[in-house]
Amino acid sequence: MRVRYTLMLGLAGIFCALASTSAHANYWDEFDDAEIYEDPNVFDIDDPCWSIYKLIGSTWDWDPNGGELRLHASTVFGAAFLGAVAEDGDTDANTSQTWYDCTSPHYILAKVRWNPGLPDEGAAGFVIHGNFVTWVAYIHDYQADDGWYELIWVDGSDFKETRGGYTRNDLDEPNGFWMLAQFDPNGGADANDPNNHKLRTAAWNEGKFDWEGGYDIDLYITTAWDPNEFAYRDEGGYAITALCSAHTGDTLMCDVKYDHIESRWGYFTNVSRTLTVKLKDCSSLNLEPNLAHPDGGDKRRYTQGTSIVLDTVVPVGNKVFKKWTVKGPNESSDPLYQIVSDTNEVLYLTMDGNYLVKATCKCGGGGIEPFAGMVLLVLALALTVRRLQ
Repeated sequence: MRVRYTLMLGLAGIFCALASTSAHANYWDEFDDAEIYEDPNVFDIDDPCWSIYKLIGSTWDWDPNGGELRLHASTVFGAAFLGAVAEDGDTDANTSQTWYDCTSPHYILAKVRWNPGLPDEGAAGFVIHGNFVTWVAYIHDYQADDGWYELIWVDGSDFKETRGGYTRNDLDEPNGFWMLAQFDPNGGADANDPNNHKLRTAAWNEGKFDWEGGYDIDLYITTAWDPNEFAYRDEGGYAITALCSAHTGDTLMCDVKYDHIESRWGYFTNVSRTLTVKLKDCSSLNLEPNLAHPDGGDKRRYTQGTSIVLDTVVPVGNKVFKKWTVKGPNESSDPLYQIVSDTNEVLYLTMDGNYLVKATCKCGGGGIEPFAGMVLLVLALALTVRRLQ
């Protein structure tokens, strides 16, 4: 039986609590540092500070250890809700509402799995275009007890409208599957017409880029919903959620783990690009976002079109930064292949192909290597001696 989550005061409370901490446009987190509480005053696109909010229920727990963010909630009161929001570092409630809006496409993606060995109960989901002051949002959720998969429009405590819902029995709950929610302002011929805006969702097993490209739910969100029950959400923030609902006398729980969270402008595609990073006489550099590649080592893997930044090169010894060398895109046999040098300390690159980037450092002040200098000195002395003879 499909469980309906009537949260009463709970959802209204969560949105109120999130009023000053909306999801920041463009962020990633793989929880490799086993931390969620980073510096709340500095937004880091690659490692944001997460705030955890809990409403209604008997117990809650969250844990980023093990390279995942675990959200656990249980209840004997009818419903429980646990939410996680990435903060933008601005603690001023008047200015910290950093929304995604309807002007450009954007998405949220994460790998989701249920805690093995526990009952498959509760729901995992994303808040989409959530207004955490007026308490309205879209929610894309998946309910583990029977595989129900849906989009909902929420108004405070009321789950008003469900669209696109159906059962998925193929998703690998214990080992993890990917959930995607994509906002598309270009669903029709006229991008300026709000009736062309769509919400699309997908879920798949295996790897991040094993998605076949099709959407499970694909809806016009202004005309497909009951106008008496629906208010169009043209902007808002993102959050990840865990929900559970109990019948009288029951204790139910939700124990969900999230990893590889990616929230950004643009379209998610199943096309990946590889960046290889090399260092010459440099010990380290900063790369954002720093997304792991299955091969490890010098490689990173990104969604097609991802913008990256490389900076803060640390030279070896007394050397200083000299230049970036960028090779690509694609292979050297490709007509588009090129080699570019850049002496700016900050490098911006869009991953529209496969690239190799090398950071080169040299001796400070334009000098030469000490050993090379000694060789030149010996040669100069030898030449002087010859001339004197």
